[in-house]
Amino acid sequence: MGTDEYVLVDVTDVRVLSRYVTELTFDDGSVKVIDLEDWLTGSDFGWLLEDYPAFCEVTVDSESGTIRFSNGAEFFSGWSVPGRQGGRPGQIVAPGGS
Repeated sequence: MGTDEYVLVDVTDVRVLSRYVTELTFDDGSVKVIDLEDWLTGSDFGWLLEDYPAFCEVTVDSESGTIRFSNGAEFFSGWSVPGRQGGRPGQIVAPGGS
């Protein structure tokens, strides 16, 4: 599937379900459960593995359509949904994911 077959979507809501597992709602109406633990690396996100209460304070930046943490770090916009069949969204591909 080529990249031109992906549709970019913005995050409109985030809920923490369990340890580093979030439920993200997107502007196309789709809702996906995504485990972010493996993506919490580097100076912007790695500290969240040591501070779970801070992780739970994740919010949506409605201007950029991303999720943001208390230190200002956010997963950049670029969540995408592969091609659709019958109007139903496919698997969500997070920024930097595959």
